[in-house]
Amino acid sequence: MDIYEKAGLLRLDVEKLRKGHRVSGRVSVDGIDVFRKIFGSGLTDEQRKAFSANTPADEHMGSLMAGLMDHVFGTGDLTDELKSYAGKLFPVEVDLVAETTHTISADVKVGPKAAPYAILTDTLIIDGGSLTVETTALTVQAKTLLIKAGSPKVSYHIGIMGSTGEPVSVAGPGQPYKDAAKAGHNASAPTPGICTGASNGGAGDPGLKGHTGDPGNPGNDGGASLPANITIAAFDASSTAPLVVATQSGAGGKGGKGGKGGTGQTGGAGGHGCDSGCEGTDGGHGGQAGEGGDGGPGGPGGSGVPGHAIAIAFPLASKAMLQIVSTTALRGGGGDGGDPGSAGTPGGGGKGGKHKSDGRTGGGNKDGQQGKAGSKGQSDGAPGSISYNWTS
Repeated sequence: MDIYEKAGLLRLDVEKLRKGHRVSGRVSVDGIDVFRKIFGSGLTDEQRKAFSANTPADEHMGSLMAGLMDHVFGTGDLTDELKSYAGKLFPVEVDLVAETTHTISADVKVGPKAAPYAILTDTLIIDGGSLTVETTALTVQAKTLLIKAGSPKVSYHIGIMGSTGEPVSVAGPGQPYKDAAKAGHNASAPTPGICTGASNGGAGDPGLKGHTGDPGNPGNDGGASLPANITIAAFDASSTAPLVVATQSGAGGKGGKGGKGGTGQTGGAGGHGCDSGCEGTDGGHGGQAGEGGDGGPGGPGGSGVPGHAIAIAFPLASKAMLQIVSTTALRGGGGDGGDPGSAGTPGGGGKGGKHKSDGRTGGGNKDGQQGKAGSKGQSDGAPGSISYNWTS
């Protein structure tokens, strides 16, 4: 199916398109059958079998959506259940560029998680630019490809990429203490007006260590690279370089930072000394400040996810002018440990009685420990498999 037949399916003005009119933007696709013809046409039986055989398990994609994808690009049947689901899903919008000659002269990025993207053109010229789709389905159909110059920023012409797991929030801090540690007892006169035999004020209890910060949140898994169907009927021999297609699925996101340690408990206040008549006893010493809480451990990183399959049709005579760069999507790193909590406030000394000393303010000024870093994600993600149709 050529680009003008596809344009007709999308209710575009084919005659204007043939005369050089450009269509760019969102267009509506009425149903799954039309979508399959736009994005999945031209695939050989072997390519469809390869797609179905190499479809990765994607826990973030529902089984019905996976079934529709297998119908569009693979060998999956359109069951009654899938028809019903498609009827609720469609119409859908796709981003389309259609024109007789389409030039990519800048670095075009689509996504992540954008509407399916389609380029339909007689002549595709890459002149100092590139096309990158992230977690976005792609179809490119061109009768002729001419490469004049690549992008100065990336080392490929077409990139079929996933998306890195989205950042997660910092975990919560250790909970603060509502109350100070227990205060020392106040001394009292054994006999009214006489402090002889009375004790000094009691020492305040030491503050408790601050609570540990919450564990960091697990990093998000990456977003998979989605199916792509690239059809190049002829490769212009005057091109200055081969076509480079790169693919890498989504890397795992970094684990979340652990929560900050809680502030240590305030030491208990020293009790007051006896103060009766002309006598007194010393005030009690304040309790030690509680040590700061330790930072929470960092969260584990997210996993890299495997990519979906890619199909490429390319002229056999120009086979040497197609280069593929496939890269593994790495698991995410563990999150940073939480910051240490601050030491609490020392307890104040109790007031001494007549002619006696006040208690000392408690000591202690020890912060908590930095939390431990989290572990890496569980797995890396393999790049999407690539099937070829070498055309004559």
